[in-house]
Amino acid sequence: MKNLIIVLISVFAVSSLYCQQSSAQDKEKEAIIALIEEETQSYYDRDFESWSECYVHSDDNVWMLASKTWHNYHDGFEKHKNDIKSSFETEKETNREKKKPLTVRVYDKSAWIVFENEAFNENGEPTEKVWVTYFLEKPEDDWKIVYSNRIYSNSYYMAEWPRINMIAYAKSIGKNPEDIGNFFYENAKTDWGSELGYDDFQNAVINEYTYLAPPEGMKILEQDDDHVIFTATGFATNLKKEGSLNNVSYAEYLAVGDTFWTKAGDFLGANFNQEITDKGVKVSVSKKK
Repeated sequence: MKNLIIVLISVFAVSSLYCQQSSAQDKEKEAIIALIEEETQSYYDRDFESWSECYVHSDDNVWMLASKTWHNYHDGFEKHKNDIKSSFETEKETNREKKKPLTVRVYDKSAWIVFENEAFNENGEPTEKVWVTYFLEKPEDDWKIVYSNRIYSNSYYMAEWPRINMIAYAKSIGKNPEDIGNFFYENAKTDWGSELGYDDFQNAVINEYTYLAPPEGMKILEQDDDHVIFTATGFATNLKKEGSLNNVSYAEYLAVGDTFWTKAGDFLGANFNQEITDKGVKVSVSKKK
C-alpha cells in the first residue's frame, strides 16, 4: 500500500507539472498570436511606434518577401524600418485580414510560427493570401519579431501590375491596348529565329498563363501535338472586382495579350483564341493547316 501511495503521488506530481507546462505554453502561444495581430493592426492604424515595437531592433533582424513577380530582402531593422516608414504617412485603412496559425513552437527565449494570412475586400471576398513565417525572441518580458518571411501563395494579381502600368501609360499618350499588344509583338519577333515553330508557341502560351494564374487556376482540358485547350482562372482578381485600376479595365488588360498572341500565332503557324469567361479565360491554340 505504501508503495502504491508513492507511485500515485509521483503520477499526480508529473501530471501536475505537465499541466503547468502545457498551460504556460498555451499562454506563450496566445501572446505570440496577439503580437502578430498587433503588428498588423498598428500598420492599418498607421501607428508607426506601435508597429516598430513589435520587432527586435538589431542588425540581425531579417525581412523577406517573395511573389511570382517580385522579391525583397532587408537585413537589419533600420533598413526595413526606413523602407516601410513612408507607408505610415498615408491614410488609415480598415483591417480586413484574417490569420490562421498552422504551426507554433515555443522554446525558452525563442519561438517560431507559420500562419496563413488572408485579406478580404469590403464585400467579404478574398483578395490576397500569404503564407508567413516568423521567428521570435523574448529579450525581456515580451515577444519580438526577429525574422519574417512572406510567400504570396494565391495573390497573383501582383503578376499583372507591370502590364496594367504599361497599358495606363500607353493610354496616357493616346494609344489603346491593341497598340501596345502590337508593340510587344513587333519587338519580340525581332529575336525569333527561323527555328521557332508551333511547338514553341504552344509552350509559350501555356507558360504565360501559368505565370499569371495561381497554382489551382490552370486547367488543361485537351492537349496534343496539334492543339491545346485550357482555362485560366484566379488571375487579375483585384482588377476584375474593382472594374478599373490606374484607368485600365479588365477587358483592356486581356486585350493586350489577345492581340500579342494572335499576331505571334500567325507568325509561328498557329491559331489563337481567347474567350473571356465568368471566372477568367478559356484559351485554344491549334496548328495552322
